[in-house]
Order: sequence, then C-alpha cells, then structure tokens
Amino acid sequence: SWMLSLLTARYAATHREADLLLASHWADMLIRKFQLPNGAYKGYTALTLGAKFMEDLAWYEQPLAQADPKWKERYDRHRQSSLAAARNICEVGDLGDTEGEATYEDSQAGSAWSMLAVHALMEGNQTYLDRSLEIRQRHECLTQALVPDARMRGGSLRFWEAQYDVLIPHNMMNSPHGWTMRSQFGALYLYLLTGREYFLNVAYNSMGSCIQAINHQTGELRWGFVPDPYIKTERFVPDPQNPTQGIYQPDVLGEEWLPVISKWWRVPDSVSVAPYGTPGWSCDNDVHEHFRIMAEQYVQNAFVLERPDGTLRSWNCCVERKGKKIIIRCNDSLTVRVHINLQKPSRVELKMHGKTTFIQCKAGMQWVGNDANNRRVPAYYVKESQEQDK
Repeated sequence: SWMLSLLTARYAATHREADLLLASHWADMLIRKFQLPNGAYKGYTALTLGAKFMEDLAWYEQPLAQADPKWKERYDRHRQSSLAAARNICEVGDLGDTEGEATYEDSQAGSAWSMLAVHALMEGNQTYLDRSLEIRQRHECLTQALVPDARMRGGSLRFWEAQYDVLIPHNMMNSPHGWTMRSQFGALYLYLLTGREYFLNVAYNSMGSCIQAINHQTGELRWGFVPDPYIKTERFVPDPQNPTQGIYQPDVLGEEWLPVISKWWRVPDSVSVAPYGTPGWSCDNDVHEHFRIMAEQYVQNAFVLERPDGTLRSWNCCVERKGKKIIIRCNDSLTVRVHINLQKPSRVELKMHGKTTFIQCKAGMQWVGNDANNRRVPAYYVKESQEQDK
C-alpha cells in the first residue's frame, strides 16, 4: 500500500502516465493478494492506510477515466475497493486486528477515524462522520490532550516499538511517535466537515510537537519523544572500535527525544531484503510520517476562522479586519490556498505570492487562492460542495 502511495505521489509531481500506471498495478496486487471478501485488507485496512492510498489513486485516475475506457476500468475497480474497505472500517472501527493485541492500539484507532473522515468528506456520508467522531472521542485518551508541555502536546501514546525501531531493550512510552501523525490528517478533515475550531487546535498542536523531531539547532533527525521520567536501560550506539557495528551501553533515559539509529546502523549493501534480525535492521523510519503529513496537509494550506463573536483566528497566515473588510496575508511562498470559515458574508482581500485578490466570500466554508481547485491535490482538500456547507 505504501508503494502504491509513493507512485501516486510521483505521478502528482511528474504527470507521467507511466507512473500512475505502475501505481495502478500495485493497487491491483493489493486487491488481489490482500483484500478479503469483507473489504478489509487482511485486517490492516486502517493501520497501513491502504484505503486512503487507494482513494488517492482513484482521485488521480478519474480525469483519465473520462477519456480512456482502460482507465475507466481501473478507476472503477480501485474506487470500489476503497469503498469496500471503508465499509469494513466503519464496522470494525478501532477494534481491528493489529500487532497491538490486547492494547488499545493508537495507530489502528487514529487511522480508523481519520479514514472514516476521508470517506465522509468524499461521499457526504453522515454515518461515516458519526462513526469517525465516535472513535476519535475514544482515541482522545491517548492523545496527551491535557499536557501543557509543548514537546508532547497532542502526541499520541504508544508503549512498544522502541525495541524494534532504535533497538533499546526496555520498552517505553513514546509520544509523539511517527504514527501520531496518522490521525492528524483526519483532524483537518473533521474540521472541513464540521467547522469546529477544536479540530484545528488538535491538528496544529500535534504538528507543533511532532515537527520537533527535527533538532532545529543541529538539523539532526530524531525518532520519538520519551515522556517517561526515568528508564534505566541500555542504549544502542556506534562501536568506537568498529563504526559499522553497534554496542550497548548502560544509560538512563527520560523526558527526551531519542535520535534515529539508521543514519549509522545500515543493512549491508549485499542484502536486498532485510528481515528481522539482519545486521543493520531497524524501523526508525516511521518518523518520516511527520513530514509526509506536513507536506500533504500543512505547508500548502492556511485557515481563517471567524468566531461567533466576530473575532478572527488564523493558522499559517495573518488576518486582520479593517472596517467591513478582512485582510489575509500569506507570507510563505509554499502556501497555495486558504480555507475561510465565516459567520457572515464578507469582502476579503487576499495577499498571496505578491498579488492581491479581492473576493466576496459567502457565510460558511470555502477555499480561495491560487490553487483552490487544482486537481493535483486530493479531492478531500479542495472540495467545495453543498454537503460541506451543510
């Protein structure tokens, strides 16, 4: 499913049909080898985000399907697969089978309500929306929603992975973790569905803690934050006598970010597949999910909200009211559109990319900007529909 996602993203960047065709072949293999009669991708529908990636692929296939019968056949097959998977997620919710076994598994729950939000937005399906909100409320017990520490605010709690990812023998809480971000694309979708300021707070608090995986002083990439105050264990570090090997050294960990080990602990070039136990094997690369969600959701988009009392709030842009006019300034060159949520119709002056645009905005929610309807962006970003206004 992740190779399917990667190739779909490559098509979005290159516009080469060969890239989308290869993504389509991977999607067919996912369906053929892993999709069960009940719609699930072998029980990991939510955890591996397979339904989301299949939906992304179908979105890019749709324009080609209008002119080519072969692409129409592919689009129909992949869309139906995604819908079947969504129905299964709606049924099993946050209780899908994962390696989490008896735990309330963070990624299963967070991914489940996020993907139900995707399909609620795509289909205008109230059942999916209600189910997403129900699961999200339960999942909040894992989200550090009340922690004031900015290093952890909104980070979801996980108790395993340390022994696989960074080879530390004692397990520990990690929050935020790479999989924290799996639920945060859903937070933005729930905002688009409900208009509730709360969901933007959830999304941006989590992004604020997760992006600290980059040490902004050194540029070092870090794996996850350990909220436990004291863990007496051993840390896996490079062997000074043999830099390509690792050794264990006694250490005490607590309330700190841990670095990735894959920058030095690498699988030998002669090994094409790295199973558990192979020298150099680890899976600390899940930290990159922070950047995937940041690039997909946060960098390009800005948000402006008018509260019932008339006060304005903004995310990723600046906003002020002058008389009857609302002025929005987007200072980041990578921001391409603004989502506006107003209590009453207003005249908006949008300053973006050195240009000023005057827009008469209606009450409710709408996208504006240089890229507000660009089909390179998945539909659930830019959809302007009657269902959304309702």
